[in-house]
Amino acid sequence: MAFYREHYAKNGKSMNKIYAGVEETIKELSKEHVLAVGTSKLEESARDIIKYFDLEKYFAFVGGAAMDGSRNTKAKVLKYVLENIGEYDSEETYMIGDRFYDIKGAKELNLKSIGVKWGYGEEKELIDAGADYIVNNTDELKELVKRIK
Repeated sequence: MAFYREHYAKNGKSMNKIYAGVEETIKELSKEHVLAVGTSKLEESARDIIKYFDLEKYFAFVGGAAMDGSRNTKAKVLKYVLENIGEYDSEETYMIGDRFYDIKGAKELNLKSIGVKWGYGEEKELIDAGADYIVNNTDELKELVKRIK
């Protein structure tokens, strides 16, 4: 694990890519919504990646897993992120993610969830996890956010 973390710290951010339409979507949504990142990646790595792609200006907070293991579930990461962005209404707060972990973490905190079909997950896992909504692409995500606002 130590070797992986050392290698990832040096090279990981350049191995990432932004999916088509995501940067434009983040930019657009950030104009009317408070956006934050809650990831299972180590927080330091997540912040490096966000900075590498010049996306930090769109997010109120970037939170991730803790090196000491204290934030080792999606629910713990999301709780930490929510504590750091301040007051929020759970009825108007959505977890947007591509894996069942994202949906499960949202459910544990009584948040609504939007599953996205790009990324690592499969539609079936999003359905089985109980995603409130599932979208195929960024255009559908933007339209959904407008409708549920």
